[in-house]
Amino acid sequence: MSPFSLAFKELKFEPISALCYAFALCGVLVPLMVALSLKHGALDQTIEALVTAPVNREVYLQGAHQITFEDLRAYQQIEEMGFVMPTTRPINAQANMIEHENGRRRAPAEIVPSIVGDPLLEGAELRVGTVYITQSLADELAATEGGVKLAFERRIQTRQEVAIFDAPILGVVRHALYPTPAVLMHIDDMIKVEAFRDDPTITPDDWYMRFTLPAQFASMRIYAKDLSQVESLVDTLKAQGLRAKPVNGNVPLMLRLQRGVDLIYRLLAVMGLLGYGVAMAANLRAWTQRRRSDYSLLKLMRHHTAQIAVIPVLQNLMMTFGGFVIAIVLTLLVNIFVNVVFGAAVQTQIAILTFGDIITFAVALIGVVGLSSLWAVKTIIDVELGEVLTNG
Repeated sequence: MSPFSLAFKELKFEPISALCYAFALCGVLVPLMVALSLKHGALDQTIEALVTAPVNREVYLQGAHQITFEDLRAYQQIEEMGFVMPTTRPINAQANMIEHENGRRRAPAEIVPSIVGDPLLEGAELRVGTVYITQSLADELAATEGGVKLAFERRIQTRQEVAIFDAPILGVVRHALYPTPAVLMHIDDMIKVEAFRDDPTITPDDWYMRFTLPAQFASMRIYAKDLSQVESLVDTLKAQGLRAKPVNGNVPLMLRLQRGVDLIYRLLAVMGLLGYGVAMAANLRAWTQRRRSDYSLLKLMRHHTAQIAVIPVLQNLMMTFGGFVIAIVLTLLVNIFVNVVFGAAVQTQIAILTFGDIITFAVALIGVVGLSSLWAVKTIIDVELGEVLTNG
């Protein structure tokens, strides 16, 4: 009779004990698998959104500067630089009013200069004479398309003049990328607005036709390539004489969070599997100790010691496999419940268990089975031939 048949038949005589082992493993695996599912789902997605959000990679320049095109070309060559573009003075980055063709309006309205490659546009193209609006502004205007009028006022002595900018809405910037109400306008159009407000010879009628590229710019919009390079980029800009700082001061905390979550879960998984392995080793050793006479009889029947010693390993593997299958089924049921009940509200999967996760757990359990069986194997090796005769 093969060791596999012997191991299986022995388990059949003690099904309650075998089920207890299997459910003991479930008690360890199900919480770990559900935690991993939530980590892959809600937690990792939240961290990924924080890490990749442009606002967290943005660097702010304090005060006014005199930035030339030669300076811009030099800044573009900085290794950590992900995106850089010139901007007008902050005082001009505001419209006195925006009105949609549906009659809804907001006053005032923040203006964000933009060009091709802007992280806020996510690969879309903003053309001269067009605008993008943020989701917050779209909600206020109750519109995601159509045309808008932007009013830019100036005061010359006692006279107040207004330049009107008519533009179609090309799209909406997601709330996660820019949470406040704002209009994204091409930098060329912003330069015209600034010239209108600065030059009294430019009239409200011809302001849009009067375009002169300035020799210098007051500031820049800057984004690092990724979150880990924000602080290095700030240091590089400071070394070049710019008063730079991260828009989000919690960048180091986010990086520690990103690295720490994986480490914490690995530690929990190792502790859980190690605890199960120790408990399984003790239980298997007790199991084999109770059957020393049976194993002694098998030796008397001229079964090779290696064949007998593999019996607890196979039994451990069978019980572990059964517990593993039950744990997967229970975890998937919990994940389905969580995704149905809570995922619908956020329109995403909160709990995700991948096939790769299952394979990883399977490989880890094979290692635990091997290690936890060593004590039982040694017990069988130490069994003497005559024990069945002396102990009965």
